[in-house]
Amino acid sequence: AKMPKAILLERAGTDKEQIDAIVAAVEWQMDMDRKATGLKLLQGQVWKGGYASGELRGHLFDDVAWALRFWNEKGVKVCIYSS
Repeated sequence: AKMPKAILLERAGTDKEQIDAIVAAVEWQMDMDRKATGLKLLQGQVWKGGYASGELRGHLFDDVAWALRFWNEKGVKVCIYSS
């Protein structure tokens, strides 16, 4: 089946219905692996808030943590890219 290019959000309905429609649209974009700027901004805000609050935690293998410290001590600029 052909997937739509976008989901139409109606302004009618209760606040809960509008929120549910927005959540469905965001989930659809993630399922479609969309690279929409607004979606990436929203994801970044969720991740930033989650890591800042401690609700989300990353994991580094021991050798990676060691290498990052070593490079930092040597003044090597380390950049991490994630799409």
